[in-house]
Amino acid sequence: WDAASFHGVGAVKPEKLDDFYNGMHSYLEKSGIDGVKVDAQSGMGPFGAGFGIGAPAYVSRAVHAMENSVRSHLSRSASGAAECINCMCHSTENLFSYYDTAVVRAGDDFYPRDVASHAAHITTVAYNSVFIGELGAVDWDMFQSSHPSAALHAAARAVGGGAIYVSDKPGEHDFNLLRQLVLPDGRTFRARHAGRPTLDCLFEDVSNDGETALKIWNAHAHTGVIGGFNVQGSKWSRQLRRFVSMPDPRMVELTLSPRDIAEPRFQGQSHSDDHPDDHGNVPTDAPTKEYAIYDFREKSVSALLAADGTLTAAPLGGSEWNLFFVAPVHVAADGGAKWAALGLLDMMNGGGAVLELDNAQPQHARVVATGAGNFGFYASCEPDFVKVNGDIEPFDYDAFTGLLSVLLHSSSEDELQINYNIEIGW
Repeated sequence: WDAASFHGVGAVKPEKLDDFYNGMHSYLEKSGIDGVKVDAQSGMGPFGAGFGIGAPAYVSRAVHAMENSVRSHLSRSASGAAECINCMCHSTENLFSYYDTAVVRAGDDFYPRDVASHAAHITTVAYNSVFIGELGAVDWDMFQSSHPSAALHAAARAVGGGAIYVSDKPGEHDFNLLRQLVLPDGRTFRARHAGRPTLDCLFEDVSNDGETALKIWNAHAHTGVIGGFNVQGSKWSRQLRRFVSMPDPRMVELTLSPRDIAEPRFQGQSHSDDHPDDHGNVPTDAPTKEYAIYDFREKSVSALLAADGTLTAAPLGGSEWNLFFVAPVHVAADGGAKWAALGLLDMMNGGGAVLELDNAQPQHARVVATGAGNFGFYASCEPDFVKVNGDIEPFDYDAFTGLLSVLLHSSSEDELQINYNIEIGW
């Protein structure tokens, strides 16, 4: 059922849709607005019957009129893209009608006052992204950085592959959390896919079976990431028509493998069919035999795994989460030291900081990175030196775990977007 069917609502005639949207968006443009979220789109279907043309035809006309208007009035980017978020739009007559707008909300809203909704929000967006992610750029909705569930939402967005944005009240910000998602210049490391459930939990009831963790996978140019979440007991009740949650959800075991990341380079296969990096270069390395796993919460390298190897991580309590960077291990050209570039260790999406890798010189490894902060590697043995942009820099090395870290710092705001050439020598 829907309220329009029972009570009626005013509707715009098909031939007036262009005038309707242009009138609204031209006013917003003059007022300095540079983008819109168009909500409740799936509710337009009943209007088609009233106008005698059917739901698909009416919705298609409305979508195209909206997109034409947004493109005319709210396209501020250099690419000319229409600045629009499509929301409540999962009917196929909407999804199959988009020409110029690509951003699609994949789940329900962030409800700051509804405690039971937060874990369920993560679940619905992840599973909806299996389908929505093939049709558009998945949107996870905003969240509030000072909210009690903010870290849960932040971790999900780090692995979700969508835009990251918050709706904080003025003066109520958790900058420590925001710095784990956003660089000082406002850039984020956006993963290349829509975050989707891993195959081993795709058909499990992660909300209600009392034992399965939700795992979401994604990848950057040279690293992968797996998010683990305990979302047990939080779900939408069709009977009560509200979110419900268990008072004390059980802890769940969390096991992960490089193969959870559904790209050939994480399956122990050749990279030749893989995606290009941020500079358009396609990796052509030999198949990877090992992967370094970085535990974000523990701040340590947890394991070296073959593609089909598994790691049993610390169990997760109710609404708890963790993130794991997965980095292919390389061998120096002389067959000596093993190494892997992990990324910025203190950022939830820090694997995106790795832009280029070079393993051609004997006893050396070279990485091009971006973003200031604590940059990490796995190294099988302690190096003789680490250089950043040609200068020898101090570094920390943990011989037990193989975690090597060096601080990338910028001396002024003018240098925020510079790239760092990191060279390691053994």
